[in-house]
Amino acid sequence: LGLTEYDQRQPMRLIYRDESGNPDMPMRIAKDLCIYSLGKPPNRKIEMYHDQETIYFPGYVAVREHQSMVNPDHLCKYKCEVLEDEKGPIFRVTCADSPNEPINARSANEAWQEVANEIYLVSNASLSDRKQQINGCERFGLMHESVIAMLQETMGHLKCSRYEPLAVGVSNFVH
Repeated sequence: LGLTEYDQRQPMRLIYRDESGNPDMPMRIAKDLCIYSLGKPPNRKIEMYHDQETIYFPGYVAVREHQSMVNPDHLCKYKCEVLEDEKGPIFRVTCADSPNEPINARSANEAWQEVANEIYLVSNASLSDRKQQINGCERFGLMHESVIAMLQETMGHLKCSRYEPLAVGVSNFVH
């Protein structure tokens, strides 16, 4: 059986909105991912809070389920935050199993690679497993079509000179 063009398209994403038309937060956008805040454009140095493919405003908060760094046989929740700093964004990942030991990094990839390294250490993973690269922006939820669509709706994205907007398929639902 061959797939038709229709069968190959990504499913339409749904963005829940409040009566004012704003995204209704928190919003579960995947089985293992909930967005609590999209953040706000920084007052200065906005060029440090985006790249060609991704916008990551300070105040962005998401919670994702992932293998625990403490007990790798279980899933736990990780709070993913983008914080503002005079040198640029700080990507913080806090494991619910060790809330007093957040991981802070200058990129989402670095933060989630540190999570992966901790999991590998406690699970005695093989060397080949340890070399797998983690997409930190995906783990933060920043690559999800619904998040991309909502960030592209903000006026702040117009100030992101290097960012190239993407065509994403989303539907809106007001409740």
